[in-house]
Amino acid sequence: MTEIEGTAAAVAGSKGASSDSRTLTADEAVAVAEAHLRAGRAEDAAAICRHVLGVHAMHRPALNMLGGAALVGRRYDEAEACFRRLLDDEPEDGLTLANLGAALLHVGRNDEAEAALAHAVRLRPDVAPAHNHLGEVLKALNRFDEATAAFERSVKIDPKFRPALFNLVQSLKDLGRPDLAAVRLYEAIERDPADVGALVAMGKLFLDTNFAGRAVEPLERARALAPDDMEVLRLLGDALTECGAADRAHACFSRMVDLKPRVPRFHARLAGSLSTLGRFDEAEAAARRALALRSTAVGAYYQLAYICDLDPEGSEVRRMLDMVAGPRTRNTAPPTRSTSACYR
Repeated sequence: MTEIEGTAAAVAGSKGASSDSRTLTADEAVAVAEAHLRAGRAEDAAAICRHVLGVHAMHRPALNMLGGAALVGRRYDEAEACFRRLLDDEPEDGLTLANLGAALLHVGRNDEAEAALAHAVRLRPDVAPAHNHLGEVLKALNRFDEATAAFERSVKIDPKFRPALFNLVQSLKDLGRPDLAAVRLYEAIERDPADVGALVAMGKLFLDTNFAGRAVEPLERARALAPDDMEVLRLLGDALTECGAADRAHACFSRMVDLKPRVPRFHARLAGSLSTLGRFDEAEAAARRALALRSTAVGAYYQLAYICDLDPEGSEVRRMLDMVAGPRTRNTAPPTRSTSACYR
């Protein structure tokens, strides 16, 4: 067995590892690389694999791991080179073909990606990511019905594979079948009631299809599971705003500002909720804070324009700022509210 001098951590340049001079086998080094990759340290994983390959040029696990790390790091040319070397050695490797197809898809070589992925799913019809990648390339080729069928196959093979589920939901929505998209999400939530991603996707689906009231319940459940998740707070705040629960929406937007006070659009949303509650001085202050953080925060400008009864027309930044700084008269008319029912 080929041995690799030094620890894999030292090979990757990790701090504090250079004093350890143990010798690892190539397979042990690749196992450490995999741990790095799973922990989000793709560059460390890649460095280890390159070192292994410098000793053993056709070590298949190292080549495969390097290709995966390159995909994660968006170095698609390197990923393609790794997978093609593997296929030169073993042309009918379905998993490698699927990975090659993913690399080609990311650089827009859709016809080549389709060929690789179609061959991959023939060889390995049991691999959910391969069907999902095939669906992605078919969608890029505007073959939407075939893409949806591929996403369906991926979800059927592995119901817990979230990229395929979310692709399927979006694809069904694009085909004008949000009802079927909702069914797939209900099935996922039934399998795992604590699946925050599926709950958020359900809420977003209802919001996008103008059923804000129905969006509230899954988003409230998501917030109970992830109370400080920004996407959950934003979507829930938007849903509550649309269905007339301004006080509860205000609580969501206020929490967003507390967590990330340097994000202008969060202050703009807070301004909108305060305005709806008739707290105009606080709303104006929130809108101005947003503009102080970013002078081109158009959402904050429109909130301020409404609150201060300014002309909202015109998108040129200088004119916008001049108008914001100009004379104003308070507008105390209540904004129009949605008639959607709001479920607790």
